Amino acid sequence: MDMCLAEAARREELEVRTLNAEQTRIRDEVLSGKNTFITGAAGTGKTVLLRSIIKALYERYADEPETVAVTASTGVAAVNIAGITLHAFAGVGLGHGSASRLAEMIEGNPRARDRWLFLQVLIIDEKFYKLVDDIRNGRLSEELLAKLDALSRTVIYPDGRRPTEL
Repeated sequence: MDMCLAEAARREELEVRTLNAEQTRIRDEVLSGKNTFITGAAGTGKTVLLRSIIKALYERYADEPETVAVTASTGVAAVNIAGITLHAFAGVGLGHGSASRLAEMIEGNPRARDRWLFLQVLIIDEKFYKLVDDIRNGRLSEELLAKLDALSRTVIYPDGRRPTEL
C-alpha cells in the first residue's frame, strides 16, 4: 500500500521532547502491546508522551506504515498529533446506517478496506471530557463507537488475530 506524501510529511512534523521516567515506563508498556488509557492534568506531558509513542510506532513499522493509525474525533485534534479523524480512518463518512451497511461501504472502498485489514495499532487521541462532549453533541455518537467496534470484529484479518476488548 502506498503512503501519501502528505502523510509522510505529517509524520516528520512530530516534535518529540525528552521523556521523564514515568513517561518512559508508559511508552514502553504501550510499545509492548498493552492497551493503554493515558490521562492527567494540563501540562503534565500527555501530548509529549503521545508524540513519543507515535514516533516510536512509526519507526517500528517503517516498512509497514499502514499498520499504525493515529486518529482523533475532530480535525483540529487530529492535526495536533499529525493524524486524521476517526471517521476518515474508518471510511464510514458520518457513520449513518447500520454496522452491516457501513461494512458494505468499507468493502466497496479498497483504501478503507485495506486500512482495516492492515491495522495493528489504533491511537485515538481525545480528552475524555471532549469525547463525552462530542458524544453529547452528535459529533461522535455512542452508536458510531458501537458500530466501529462491530466493524472491527467482522473483518477477517490476514494474521487470524481478533481485536481485543477494551
